[in-house]
Amino acid sequence: MSLSRVIQRRPFAHDGFRRKAVPWIASPLQPSTKASREYTVTPGEDPKTAKRTNDPSLSERSSLADNELPRFRYHHESSTIELFYDLFLVANLTSFTADHEIINGQSLRNYVGFFTIVWFTWLETSLFDVRFATESVFTRICKAIAFAAMTGIAACGANYNTGEVSEHLRTFRSLSIILMISRLALAIQYIVVLLYVHKYPRTQAPLLATIAILLLSAIAFLGTFFAFNLNDESNEHNTSGSNSSGPPVYISHYIIVCVETIGVIAISCIWRSISFKKTHLVERIGLLTLIIMGEGIIGITKSISKILQNAANTAASVFGITISAVLLLYFVWILYFDQIDHDRFGTIRQQVWAILHFPLHTALILVSEGSATLILWKAIIRYLVEALAIQVQATDMNETLFRLDVESFINSSLTDIRQLPANDSSGRNDTIVGIRDDMFNLVFGAFGIEVNQEDTTWDPQLSIFDTVIFYYYLAAGVFVILLAVLYSFGKTNKSRGEWFSAVLRLVVGIGLCTTTPALVLRSDKSSTRGFVFSAWTVTVVMLVYFVLIILDNLLDWYADKKSSGQKPTYIEDTERSLEGEEDALVKQTNTDMAEQGETIRLRLVEISPADEADPRRVEDPQSSRS
Repeated sequence: MSLSRVIQRRPFAHDGFRRKAVPWIASPLQPSTKASREYTVTPGEDPKTAKRTNDPSLSERSSLADNELPRFRYHHESSTIELFYDLFLVANLTSFTADHEIINGQSLRNYVGFFTIVWFTWLETSLFDVRFATESVFTRICKAIAFAAMTGIAACGANYNTGEVSEHLRTFRSLSIILMISRLALAIQYIVVLLYVHKYPRTQAPLLATIAILLLSAIAFLGTFFAFNLNDESNEHNTSGSNSSGPPVYISHYIIVCVETIGVIAISCIWRSISFKKTHLVERIGLLTLIIMGEGIIGITKSISKILQNAANTAASVFGITISAVLLLYFVWILYFDQIDHDRFGTIRQQVWAILHFPLHTALILVSEGSATLILWKAIIRYLVEALAIQVQATDMNETLFRLDVESFINSSLTDIRQLPANDSSGRNDTIVGIRDDMFNLVFGAFGIEVNQEDTTWDPQLSIFDTVIFYYYLAAGVFVILLAVLYSFGKTNKSRGEWFSAVLRLVVGIGLCTTTPALVLRSDKSSTRGFVFSAWTVTVVMLVYFVLIILDNLLDWYADKKSSGQKPTYIEDTERSLEGEEDALVKQTNTDMAEQGETIRLRLVEISPADEADPRRVEDPQSSRS
């Protein structure tokens, strides 16, 4: 076989088509439709056989968007480049979680603060993509900038510590510049969209307002860059964190990202021309929820890997709490995705529903990380208890041997007992305590927990467990409460059973939230300590979610059985609205046809005298009718 037969030089493929080149820049608008494409449909007539009309009045009424509002190219699903952008969010969460485990209140604040910056940056980019994204070289360049911004944020996350701002001033200044560049890139993209819709005055105002918000955000981030104090190099080595200008500046990052997102969404609520109707915003938020669930699964598998690598044998309780954690995430998936109904989202409700996912995702990621930490702590507690048992046995044995030595000595040298020096056993006890401390160090170090060699109280290490217990049940309860709120916003014209489901979620969420103060108030009770050191810490939340799913499905089953043969309220309202629109369209069409007939009759009346004067101008009736 010759090489020329393998490498053919045909300009087109075998089917006659060649791959289209990516344009330099593309319009976000649909191809314009002319008035000649309008059809008149009489009641009962098949739309496929309807006749085309050139009536300008009907064309103006039926295609108002062509004259006043633009028609954007909406996508029904996420594009591959959007999914690729999601991977950078995954990398941010994974790397930051690996470098900053939640061990105390300060690390918890760092985690939530960094997650706030990453989440709102992702949302700002997605709010543009679901409405105006196109396939062009310009779009790919802007996406490359977004990828670089996410990568830069991940790099800043390695040293992100709001408790030691003065030590990491360059990190916070770099973060300000990265956030500024990402907002400028988004503003440029909105400007390009504005150039394409310059013929639509009603769309220019919301786009200009959105551009103004993004530019103001970029200026604000630039201001934070200069606000961080870098007076001298010695200030960087100040570990006290007493820099007065530090804390207010990093808090401004959170304020800016929240205000700009609320502003962009508020603009889309006021001006419906750039709303999120017919977009895949709900799908994008759902994919982000899956990503956060996946981050929780990664945390669980990491905990299991640490346990299996450092434990000679694993207790059954560790496997039990692991199974509970996996089932917990599975029940989270059921509770979240079973409540989404794409056909019942209102235009404004959909946008409020999207912004409410920030606290929901924050609670979800805390529940996931808390489950992973509790799995690890279950194995750590087992080895700590064994170390304490060894210390108790060694102390008892030391006291026994000491008594035997004294008795033997007294029996053999009773006459010289007054001349014996005082026997101090503190040295032996200190040795035993040192052995215990070394064992504790080995246990904590093996499971990846930093140990302060100078602190012999073990309070920093043991406080990790208290911190996790404190936020775990609170986050689990807040998650269910937010599910109730999202359930209410995501369904218009709710039935009685759906209201009961929302109230049920609310009650269960409040009950879980009250678990945290109950454990804190009864922390000195032996029963409470026995519970928090057992495998039931995760299992209880899992069982509560399972019972909630059962009750929710029972409510749905009862509502379906009770309303069998009856249409839901929202379907009746939709059909009634469609019937009203159809009647109005029929009446308007009949009116238009009557007006056209009257116009033709008047024209015939006007030309009748001329036709009588000149018989040659009388046309054939059939041709005149046509």
